[in-house]
Amino acid sequence: MNVQYLSYDNYQDEEEAQNDFKPTPSDDAVLRDKSWYRVLDLRQGGLNSLTYGAMTAYFHHSIGGYHPAKLSIYNDLIEYQLARYPDCMPVIDMLNTKYILQPTQDGRDTVSLNPHALGPAWLVRSLKYANSPKAVMDALTNLDTKDTAVLFNNDQAAVGATDSPYPADTISLTKADNDEMTYESSTSGPRFAVFSEIYYNRGWHARIDNQEAPIIRTDYALRGLSIPAGRHTIRFSFHPSSYYTGMTLQLIAGITHGFASARSGHN
Repeated sequence: MNVQYLSYDNYQDEEEAQNDFKPTPSDDAVLRDKSWYRVLDLRQGGLNSLTYGAMTAYFHHSIGGYHPAKLSIYNDLIEYQLARYPDCMPVIDMLNTKYILQPTQDGRDTVSLNPHALGPAWLVRSLKYANSPKAVMDALTNLDTKDTAVLFNNDQAAVGATDSPYPADTISLTKADNDEMTYESSTSGPRFAVFSEIYYNRGWHARIDNQEAPIIRTDYALRGLSIPAGRHTIRFSFHPSSYYTGMTLQLIAGITHGFASARSGHN
């Protein structure tokens, strides 16, 4: 053990360190659910649960947690909606928050089921439009996020004709990876779908049956798509052009260097 810069008190035995990562009975209860959902952990209290919470992320898909590259639109959602819990249930629902962990007075914790979590994706009956980010954010406070989505006025042209969904219409998640999400839809007419994933227009692309479709910023921070009638496979993939441009230039530079080295070797 190296104690030149740290004392013995700065080190932990492996077993002691792992004790910090033991799930509570409430964690275990949530982990038994193998479906796709998120968790709101209030055990650290207030805003701390939304801006920190590494322990929660160790076990669960959390709607909180610290990350230095957290998107500004999600920080907005935390500051103007989630920090007001419980007066933000429409946003809790649209983030597919199925379980809420809370502390108890005896120092333990408890878990409650949110029966209104909207799932990975859903079809809405109507669309509303607003002029500004503040207006869209404010509209979320009392929005029926299951049936209505709020979009920016500037995106109206990107929304095709949509009808209200019929009971038999479905959309479901079939694959979830870090850089690819796949869904299957079946509708009797054109519909508008909301996806419980954060909108980011610098690298994420959507394809409906391999035809690229515009991703529409929905409910301030989520993704939306206009979906044609019928059965379709919908894929969201992360393919940032800046990264692949850099890789291409690096490859070209490597090949050029290789040719230059080979030529100098023959001289």
